[in-house]
Amino acid sequence: MKNRFLLLADINLATFEGSTAHFLGVLTGFKKLKLSPIVLLPKPYPPLNALLKKNLEEIQIHFYPSFGDYSSFMSKLRYFLSLIYFLRILIKNKPNIIYCRFMPLFLFHLVIAKILKKKIILEVNNTPTDFSYRRNFGSFLNKLIPLFYLLSGKIADKLIVVASGMRKDLINLGIDKRKIALIPNGTNPEIFKPQKSVIKKNFYVGFLSKIDNYHDFEKIITLSEVLKEEKEIKFLIIGKVENPKLKAEIKMRNLEEKFIFTGEIPYFQVPFHINLFDIALITTPQKFCGYTSPIKLFDYAGCGKIILVNKELVKKEKSLRAIPMITYSSVADLKEKILLIKDNYHYYLENYGEKARQSVLKRYNWVTIVKKSLKGITELEESKKRKIKKKIILQVIGNLSGGGAQTLLLNFLKEKEAQKFNFEIFTFKKKYSLLTFINLLKKIKKVKPDIIHAHLFPELYYVAFASFFYKKPKYLYTEHNIFNRRQKYKFLYPLESFVYQRYDKIIACAHMVKEQLTKYLPQIKEKIVVIPNGFSLNEKEIKENEEKADLCFIGRLEEQKGVDILLAALKILKEKGISPKTFIVGYGSWEERLKALREKEKLFNIKFLGKREDALSFLKASKIFVLPSRWEGLPITILEAASLKKPIIVTNVGGVKEVLTEEEAMIIEKEEPQLLANAIEELLFNEKLQKEFAEKAYVKVSNHFSIKTFSKKMASLYESLLK
Repeated sequence: MKNRFLLLADINLATFEGSTAHFLGVLTGFKKLKLSPIVLLPKPYPPLNALLKKNLEEIQIHFYPSFGDYSSFMSKLRYFLSLIYFLRILIKNKPNIIYCRFMPLFLFHLVIAKILKKKIILEVNNTPTDFSYRRNFGSFLNKLIPLFYLLSGKIADKLIVVASGMRKDLINLGIDKRKIALIPNGTNPEIFKPQKSVIKKNFYVGFLSKIDNYHDFEKIITLSEVLKEEKEIKFLIIGKVENPKLKAEIKMRNLEEKFIFTGEIPYFQVPFHINLFDIALITTPQKFCGYTSPIKLFDYAGCGKIILVNKELVKKEKSLRAIPMITYSSVADLKEKILLIKDNYHYYLENYGEKARQSVLKRYNWVTIVKKSLKGITELEESKKRKIKKKIILQVIGNLSGGGAQTLLLNFLKEKEAQKFNFEIFTFKKKYSLLTFINLLKKIKKVKPDIIHAHLFPELYYVAFASFFYKKPKYLYTEHNIFNRRQKYKFLYPLESFVYQRYDKIIACAHMVKEQLTKYLPQIKEKIVVIPNGFSLNEKEIKENEEKADLCFIGRLEEQKGVDILLAALKILKEKGISPKTFIVGYGSWEERLKALREKEKLFNIKFLGKREDALSFLKASKIFVLPSRWEGLPITILEAASLKKPIIVTNVGGVKEVLTEEEAMIIEKEEPQLLANAIEELLFNEKLQKEFAEKAYVKVSNHFSIKTFSKKMASLYESLLK
């Protein structure tokens, strides 16, 4: 049976509000999916303009009386009249799915729909804890509102919320969390898109909203004051001024020249005005963060704008993080970010604005949102796939602590893409032991894997020799480094060639790694695929460290990592009277040798911290990350440092330049203590350069080296091997 939809809401289509934009967006999604819903709304006040009327011509809309101004007492009668219209549509048109934008008094409509065995999707845009909802009712109804929410939630088949705080509130009320879907707002990218705007002589910081205290407009006034001397920077404000005191405040502070107010404009003109922005601003008050999904944010993104958003909103609302945005924590920070963007405008437009639009096209558009909203309720839901036994992948790695390869594997196993497979892990204590090899064979016999995936050495050899005993699995190896000592010994070449050829595929973590391996073993060129490393980092989970430092190194204390070169550079700086405090986090066979070198050169500002589970807390507490390696593959630590917005000094080895360029980090030649000392000195005393490197590296790494991208490529490779 074809589904018939009834969309029920208490929206005034004649107003310039987020609720109106959202409902029109949902209608757009239904139209594009050719679902032809029936719509029940209150009569618009004032009457609709001609353009909006034309856009709604193809939709079957029933308007019930609103009695004029929605804020009047008489207008409250519209809820009871809407019930009569609702019943008439149920009887006459026989819709089988009700999509309701929730209002407490719609509870009675939902009860009737449930009695008549209709499917109900409830869109919840406010919760009882949101004061903005309560202001519409008297104290008696305020006490009943939580009960109305609870009963409506119990009746509904599915609830949709736009923010995580709303979801949490509904769960706390007693509504089954399995029924609640978190689906953020979106935009129509066919309307909100980049346009060629007029030539401007000013640099516009734009803001789209009603001008009231709810949107923290005071912050914008303060910002304009601290930017008063920046004559080119103007504030373009789109929206109705609902609090005249705010404009009076601008006049009193003599800031009128900084502002251009358009007033309330028709919705179809909004994209043109957004396209005049150079920077688009979000100023959600902290108390509402986690309870909102600002539609203007998606409109900005659709137009390809550079978006500045308060850090608290992004921190509390994970569903917004797929949009590239620049966060700020204070007015002073906001000022710095605006000036930085102004000086590097085209860089930020390419890495933030253009990519923000791509995120809208991919996931924050109304068609995608409506599909998600209907999932599980209609035949639009993907047919349930028959249960297929998951393929087994055996990961072979010496241990699960300490190194980049281990971190990468553990992060990958947490990802959604990894859930397509069953993973088994084989680790061992004795690195070079026949018993280790025997235990590996026992493990393979027990789990019967479809793929065996080896990491590092000697795992490379163990798994290659195991392939003689078990021929059914596919064999995969990841080359995590550009160089290994075995390549020095020519007598090992035949064995190396034989071992690598036992594998069906070999993953190189960087193009440079592939080049080096192909040069060493040209016969395996066709087996090699490049999958760059990815990272997963939740800054919130990294504990704060009271002790601070200027420099930080994280890694194994081995010849490869070049910590001795770092100490030599610090000796050069000491002779110039510069002694940066330095954290050395890690352990290895060179640890005692390096400590002895510290004592010999009296470099007492260096602190060796050993193996630490909280290594990233020391990186977070440092100004600069240093990686002076002699050779590398694609080091996870520079991805982590970039994601924490730490400026980076790194040697030009392995796949480093596939991650960062000289625009995003200080890249020096390897084994050059003097160059390293110069780089540390230059960066340590130049805060502006530190911020530029940190911000640009963060953008690059966030966009190109996420664990999600890595996971998709890994899953795709596994699937191709299993065909």
